[in-house]
Amino acid sequence: MSMKSINEESQSSNNNSHSFLESKDNYFSRQVLIASKLIKKNNFKEAEGIYREIILSGYHDPYVYHNLALLCSMKGQKSESIKLLNEAIKLKPDFVKAHVKLANLLKDDGDLKAAIESYKIAINYNKYCYEAHINIANIYYNNCDFNSAIKYYNIALRIKPGCLVSLLHLGNINKNKGDLDRAIRYYEQAISYKKDYFEAYNNLGNVYKDKGDFDSAIRSYNQAISINGLDPFLWNNLGKAFNDIGKFKEAEIYLRKAIELKPNLAEAYNNLANTFSAFGKYNEAEKYLYKAIQINKDYADAYFN
Repeated sequence: MSMKSINEESQSSNNNSHSFLESKDNYFSRQVLIASKLIKKNNFKEAEGIYREIILSGYHDPYVYHNLALLCSMKGQKSESIKLLNEAIKLKPDFVKAHVKLANLLKDDGDLKAAIESYKIAINYNKYCYEAHINIANIYYNNCDFNSAIKYYNIALRIKPGCLVSLLHLGNINKNKGDLDRAIRYYEQAISYKKDYFEAYNNLGNVYKDKGDFDSAIRSYNQAISINGLDPFLWNNLGKAFNDIGKFKEAEIYLRKAIELKPNLAEAYNNLANTFSAFGKYNEAEKYLYKAIQINKDYADAYFN
């Protein structure tokens, strides 16, 4: 065989090999597309089967591992989901969505240190990753590391100025620090983005009450109730505000409403005991006081009333 023939045969072999690989890639690409369409139709089981077949065939695509991880997570298979996400990240280290999803699973499992680390890796690849910033902030907030929480809530706000969780929690932090005017500004800003944000109206009422501005507090509680009249805590707060200004008949009405909505709300019973005590109806007061204690034996306000 001449050298020319060998080269031609070798070239033909390379072309066939390339054609085979290209054909294989096209096949798996089509399978991935089919799986995506099945997911849109909520046919998760069949989509999962396709993803598993692709992986078993030796086709290692980070998005296949990621999507299969999401399906496993939906079924409560957290360990397998975490394993698949780590495989996706090995194949594509800058896969931000995979880092965030992994962090979410770690957070749910209570491994907060590892979760924060994964969120921060996502941020290293995309500093505008809102979900990573807000989740880190929430972890710090829930663990009372308020200075760290403030840092990440502020970044989240720069990325998404109408971030309601950031505004609400920054308001709460400033209330706890005693900076009531700043807390009010955060709550009002939250309400400017969401007119029916009853949680912000409620917290605004709490701040006004702390400032001794009961008229504004009562207006805020009423606004919250007009949005969500089925929340017993709102009625309780309104009743307590009326107790504080000596309007005990109104207080009784609102506190009874709170108890109607939530019969085991110890604080409402305690507040109602205060109302009857103010009326001089001590037997009634004692009855509600002991009801509060019966519901919650650790209820300090009830013990030391």
